Amino acid sequence: MRLLLGTTFLNCLTGSELLFHDLAVGLQGRGHEVTTWVKELNRTAPLPRLLHARGLPVSAELPEEGQIDAVIFQLKETFPFWRERFLGVPRFAICHGPKLPAEIAPPDLPNTTHLALTREGLAYLRRHGYSDAVYIGYGVDLRRFAPPAELPDRPRRAVVHSKYCDGDVVSQACERLGIEVNELGVQSWQPGLSVDHYSDIVEVRTDGTVIDHDPHTAAWHVEDILAPADIVFGMGRSAVEALAMGKACFVYGYGRVGDGMVTADRLDTFAKVNFSGRAWGRTFDVNAMVEELRLYSVNQGRRNRRYAVQHYDLVAFLDRVDEQLRGCRPLWRRRLRAGFSASKRVSDN
Repeated sequence: MRLLLGTTFLNCLTGSELLFHDLAVGLQGRGHEVTTWVKELNRTAPLPRLLHARGLPVSAELPEEGQIDAVIFQLKETFPFWRERFLGVPRFAICHGPKLPAEIAPPDLPNTTHLALTREGLAYLRRHGYSDAVYIGYGVDLRRFAPPAELPDRPRRAVVHSKYCDGDVVSQACERLGIEVNELGVQSWQPGLSVDHYSDIVEVRTDGTVIDHDPHTAAWHVEDILAPADIVFGMGRSAVEALAMGKACFVYGYGRVGDGMVTADRLDTFAKVNFSGRAWGRTFDVNAMVEELRLYSVNQGRRNRRYAVQHYDLVAFLDRVDEQLRGCRPLWRRRLRAGFSASKRVSDN
């Protein structure tokens, strides 16, 4: 199929941008002809450069309507375009979750199926009248994010991969327990740093090779930074990457708010809200975090990896997206046949 993927921006290396990248590369690898449209395109940012290096066209201009069989889009700044364009093909709106309801596409967009990335998001859509809503989840590359080793009996190293959290609480709590702390991507939002692009921080060469010059600010090869860690402080996608690598994970947070250690009895509860800290929304001071870190167990590594394999496999995620596309094929085939018949009638005359 000839697919159009649309989004607002690809400036950074966070959740919606990485999902867009994974979809574009994954669907192209499955034989689809993928075009990517970025409304506010900065061509020097890492992800547009990576997509270009992999043979995926990236443009700030929408293609001609006759060149597209289906559309997949996300983020509120793009919604007005889909009221006016590509009305004759199936469209799919990616819904990132109820925390930012403005990012959920309106229910009255024509010929649009709403795709929920989380169970919490699906429940929200159903409550608000989205009868067409479908759960697709999301995934990470399990070969890339693979466990480098078993966890030790006692944690020795931690990585903070949550740019909004209170790093001082983490540092003090880990110091009490003799845990060394490293930081990954925590400076990407700081005042004075240009968020237009990270091309000087994450360098993408013309052959697609990526060099991380300052992982403290932002990085592409996050698995290399996570590899030595025993505990990862993260949320959302960063938590899922930690699970996939067989790490113990502490969901944290906005400021001092989070959900705590991912234990066996909490996995499903935390996953339902995408490891966002919204399951319990606990406030951690240093003492509370020290006590929570004592829940660390060597068994968490294998269990977290198994959970990621069962629920966050990128291949399975692409299967679910492909299933949605296969379901709409009769529509675009009828459209193609109608166009062929019309052209044949013209030529016959």
